[in-house]
Amino acid sequence: MDAESEGVQPVEPTTAAASNPETDLGHRRRLFMSQPSTLALRRQQAVCVRRAHKMYGSKKSPNVILDGLNMTVPKGTM
Repeated sequence: MDAESEGVQPVEPTTAAASNPETDLGHRRRLFMSQPSTLALRRQQAVCVRRAHKMYGSKKSPNVILDGLNMTVPKGTM
């Protein structure tokens, strides 16, 4: 005994998934916002510093000037 002999038609899972917009890959991709590339952002910056650390003095009594400084200066502002 199988489903066809009992009069039940088989269901194709691909047609059900393609008609559902929540599972459609193309639909989900259109929901994402486009973002500029990091290369394009770097070209707009004059200075970019990440996690800078600087200290003066001896190891026994250090004078920490910078500790994890993050700084970005756009082109044209200097």
